[in-house]
Amino acid sequence: MRWLFFEQDSIVVILLPPTEFGSVRDIVGRLRGAAFCDVLPFVQADFDLDGRDHHYWQLLVCDQRSGELHGAQRLSLSLCQVKGWGSQHSYLEHCYPSIASCFASDNLSYLKWVGYLWPRRLAAIYRCCRL
Repeated sequence: MRWLFFEQDSIVVILLPPTEFGSVRDIVGRLRGAAFCDVLPFVQADFDLDGRDHHYWQLLVCDQRSGELHGAQRLSLSLCQVKGWGSQHSYLEHCYPSIASCFASDNLSYLKWVGYLWPRRLAAIYRCCRL
């Protein structure tokens, strides 16, 4: 199941649940590697993922015309977490153990947002998507 969040010209923003991460794993890993190399010259990684990535929702910025992925946002939605959610699933839980259950005990939830855009493509996305 995929959800279309935004569409303008050839740019679309799509939300994928964690169960579909495998379908975009390689391209997201390459995009993150390229983004890190662009902003951190001392990082020399063609591919960057960690063991928790497949637990996150993915918000993808894609160009339908070219087929290119321009950006990927990892989202952790506390209301959608599985029973036993812990540090093996989320870096936030690793840093702040039991944060999700603490929020839930007060009837609260959170959204963790971590994004990667390839800086060289930002200008083209801006031209395509400005309102």
